[in-house]
Amino acid sequence: MAALALLEPASEALTLAFGGLILLLVLAVPTIRAPLQEDWLKVSNVAACLFDQFCDPIGAGQLTKAFRSLLRIFLTR
Repeated sequence: MAALALLEPASEALTLAFGGLILLLVLAVPTIRAPLQEDWLKVSNVAACLFDQFCDPIGAGQLTKAFRSLLRIFLTR
């Protein structure tokens, strides 16, 4: 009986955890697909801003063609 008392809450926690993971996946899929469908890397004025560990901007500028092609290869794998 003691084993059942420990198993039941663990089972419920595992069920809720898997439900949360599925919900996160459902919410993440459109976010990942949106840039790929719009082909945002073909735009001529793509810019990037870099931040340090305290969220202060340390640099910004246009992405070069070489970097955009590397980024396209990485995202289409």
